[in-house]
Amino acid sequence: YHIDYNPPKEKGKDDVTGEALIQREDDAPETVKARLEAFHTKTRPVLDFYKNKNILETIQAETSDIAFSLIKPKLQEVIKG
Repeated sequence: YHIDYNPPKEKGKDDVTGEALIQREDDAPETVKARLEAFHTKTRPVLDFYKNKNILETIQAETSDIAFSLIKPKLQEVIKG
């Protein structure tokens, strides 16, 4: 479920089982904001380093299945040398 994009039919209850739904602490807006800040301060410089060396590969994917199908051939190229 997603609060805005795919909410349950009845607020706070699972559509199938009727069990109570909870929002994990790591899904709270404050936590997501902190993760994004950490990305920009810690991860972004690593990406920039590899980009400047012209060895950064990027992909665009909406799901992990699509991401894996795009990443796998790139990894196989690296492994083969």
